[in-house]
Amino acid sequence: EKPDLSYDPLEGFDQPEEEPQIDLNPEKILEALRQDQVIMPVVGEAEARRKNSLVGRKRDRECEVCSEHASKYCCPACSIRTCSLECVNRHKKETACTGKKSRSFYMLPEMDDSVLREDYFFLKEVERLAGDSFRASNRKSHRERKNQLVGKGKHSKKADNSVNDENDTNEPKKVQTTLPIALRKLVAEANNRGVTLRIMPRGMTRRRVNTSFYAYRSKKFLWRIEWVLSEHLESTEQVKFVSERVDDTTVLREPIDKILESIKATSNSSTESNFSISERKALRKKCAKYLTSPVNELCFLLSTLNTKETMYDRLDPNVSLSQNLTGKTVLEYPTLIVVHPDELALYNISQSFVTPTDTSC
Repeated sequence: EKPDLSYDPLEGFDQPEEEPQIDLNPEKILEALRQDQVIMPVVGEAEARRKNSLVGRKRDRECEVCSEHASKYCCPACSIRTCSLECVNRHKKETACTGKKSRSFYMLPEMDDSVLREDYFFLKEVERLAGDSFRASNRKSHRERKNQLVGKGKHSKKADNSVNDENDTNEPKKVQTTLPIALRKLVAEANNRGVTLRIMPRGMTRRRVNTSFYAYRSKKFLWRIEWVLSEHLESTEQVKFVSERVDDTTVLREPIDKILESIKATSNSSTESNFSISERKALRKKCAKYLTSPVNELCFLLSTLNTKETMYDRLDPNVSLSQNLTGKTVLEYPTLIVVHPDELALYNISQSFVTPTDTSC
């Protein structure tokens, strides 16, 4: 028989023991680590860091100038913490600190969130200073603001402190108003014609667009007139036209008559027109009621000022502009509302001219 050459290499050796079962309960693992003093140094180090941070934060809260009180302020320039105005001034005096954030230039690679935040607050500070400067330049006393809205060319009364009481008289002393010389002369010439011209404060739109002036050589008062064609009071489809340099001797209906005729024109060659062909087509639809009615039948209204309710004065289209404005108050320039006779009942008329031959409206 052939010998059995197969053999077991582990034969004659002890078999390995079975692996022990490990309990993965976290509480038991932590308890075992505590018993072996493995995690005690870690816990002690964390506690020490916490105590040191509390001490550091307490130290940061103390005033770095007097070290007696808790700090309330942080210097924008050097980040020194102070507790009061006295410590702030003392800090600036001792360290020659400006107390303002540095406006240094940073290269692009050095930019971070803090630098960007500093630039943002710098721009906000510039905006605030610009706004303060603008408000300070426009800040006027109550008397100056009152004199800006000039009425009837009157000047305010002001006592002259340089004159003794025994030499004082009851005569009013003229004081230079805030209006330029040209506007004061314009108000005076309007007063000579019986018109109360009021000027709005500088910067208001109505004053900025006003082109009315008095020509001294020709002795003519040239008005800017605004015409408003409105279907009724609450209409949002208002159409406005402007007539520049209208002589006050001109008959009231002539400027608006020229405007309506230019809208009726079918081509630029037939009559002088300030509107393009497309503009005239659009205006014909909006102003159809006014284009089909004679100008003499249209009603012209001027809003009255200084009234609790909105009131209007009706003007005569067949007399001059000067005659219509006599005894009226005008704010910068006349704004005349052109009303169709059918819509006149919707307006509160406070004063109307007397025309025996015309009773249409």
